[in-house]
Amino acid sequence: HAGSHCCLVGSWELSRNAFYLKTVSVCKSGRIPDHEAVPLIEYTGTLEWLGEAWVIKGTWQKRSTNERGIFAVVEDRKSTASLSTGLWLGACIPDESLADFLIPINDIRWVLTLAEE
Repeated sequence: HAGSHCCLVGSWELSRNAFYLKTVSVCKSGRIPDHEAVPLIEYTGTLEWLGEAWVIKGTWQKRSTNERGIFAVVEDRKSTASLSTGLWLGACIPDESLADFLIPINDIRWVLTLAEE
C-alpha cells in the first residue's frame, strides 16, 4: 500500500499447538491497526520437533488474490555460524540530478541476518 508499511501480528494457542499470523498495513506514523484489521497475508501453522530440529510449518493465503501455498521454517542445528541480526532503518534519496523525474524518497526498513562461519 502506498504510504504504509507492513507489520506481522498474531497469536499462539498452546493447547492446540497452533498459531495464526497476519501481515497488516501500518500507517507512516507507526500506528498498528487493531486486531480487526484486514490482513494482507494470513499464515496458520504449528511448531513441531522432528527429532533433530524445530520446524514451523503451515499454510498462507494472500487475501487480495486468494493465492495460497505452504511454508516451512527449519532450525539449522548443524550450523556453526555466528549470527548477527538487526534492523536497517533509513531512506533511499535520489540524486539531485534526477529531480526533474520526481522520483520519491523510498523508506528503508529491512531486517538483515549475517552469518559468519
